[in-house]
Amino acid sequence: MPEPIEWQSWIEFAEENYLVALENQETRASTAILLAHQAVEKYLKAIWIMQEKLPERSHDLVLLLKTIEPNPSENYVKAARELNYFLPRARYPNPKFKFTKVDVQNAMNYTKLLRAFARKRLGLEQQ
Repeated sequence: MPEPIEWQSWIEFAEENYLVALENQETRASTAILLAHQAVEKYLKAIWIMQEKLPERSHDLVLLLKTIEPNPSENYVKAARELNYFLPRARYPNPKFKFTKVDVQNAMNYTKLLRAFARKRLGLEQQ
């Protein structure tokens, strides 16, 4: 049986995704949005692991959020829903779809909001 990964390892990986998303938001929209979603997903799964639960095998941020927080604020749900909406467009080629600067800006704002939520739940300082 593989050794369990501690929640702190998930945070390190989430932060790496988050920082690379920030670095790419001006030049590589799809990469930035994909990594922003991945960062939030890892943060939410770190909360599960900290609570000694096995995280859902899902990329659905709304599902992950609502399992952690039964009655999350509408701002958090909206942020998770919007990042979910962007995920397939960032992950797979689609010649009919291009992210706008506003899309990237919104995705990064949603990511920052959910990252702050997760860091607070994990007892980590806000950065």
